[in-house]
Amino acid sequence: MQNYILYVAYGSINNINECKYSLLRYIDKYSAELSNTSIVIYTDQPEFFKPFTSFSNSISIKQVSMAQIKEWRGADDFVFRTKIKIIQDFFSTHTGNLLYCDTDTYALTSLQPIFSSISEGNFYMHLYEGILGDTSNAYFKKWDKFLSKNPIEYNGKKLEYSNQLQMWNAGVLGLNSANSILLNDVLSLSDTIYKKFPKHIAEQFAFGYCMQKQHPIRSSADSILHYWDLKEFRIVLAQFFDRYKDSDINELIQKTRQLDIISMQEEKDSFKNLSWLEKLKNKFNHKEFDIKKYLNF
Repeated sequence: MQNYILYVAYGSINNINECKYSLLRYIDKYSAELSNTSIVIYTDQPEFFKPFTSFSNSISIKQVSMAQIKEWRGADDFVFRTKIKIIQDFFSTHTGNLLYCDTDTYALTSLQPIFSSISEGNFYMHLYEGILGDTSNAYFKKWDKFLSKNPIEYNGKKLEYSNQLQMWNAGVLGLNSANSILLNDVLSLSDTIYKKFPKHIAEQFAFGYCMQKQHPIRSSADSILHYWDLKEFRIVLAQFFDRYKDSDINELIQKTRQLDIISMQEEKDSFKNLSWLEKLKNKFNHKEFDIKKYLNF
């Protein structure tokens, strides 16, 4: 059965650069897997990915227009609704095991064990974040309050709420095409919740709820890094791809090894762990970063 990695990279050049970086990391370490793993990129700017499609016929582009993106965002203009619609669109023409990955991710290990597990009917998301009844999490408390007091109906079903429901990060989603009918429930639940409770993780909750109603969700965090809170890395990537705009894929792969995202994450994490007084004394402004020390040129 064919394996697929799906990216959605449209609009901002930051999303494009993150996707290119993820592709380069994967090609560098796991190019041998492209014999049974195809990579599909939904984008409104296919010209940025032509070097990749020329490099391997296992990498392909699905061009989408901003008009189509707007339609997929729906009547309430929910940006993450697009993720659900694109996965549905993908499964309308593909059969097999799918790993959808946000652009700000990259593989840490071979993905073949995850694909094998998906082929057995298992579901994957990125990282377990906790139960909605966790009173120490202020954000979850809001969700618990809303869901415990508001009956939710979706796709002819009623949401069965429990404060033991798990919240999972949706930066990675893994499922087999045989389970793609589940996406109808995910879309309906996301739409219903977002209309009443317009929070940016409505789609994430919908995926997690619908998946765990069928099977326990499995984590992909040991195999895929998701640097969602390191927006500063976008500055590094912009400078990197500008500096090497004339390089071919093989040279870019070599240069990509110089990017030190781990040190950047560690610096940001260390700043976040300072007391409020120490933070006043130690500026942390991504625009003031010494970018060169993360590029290792």
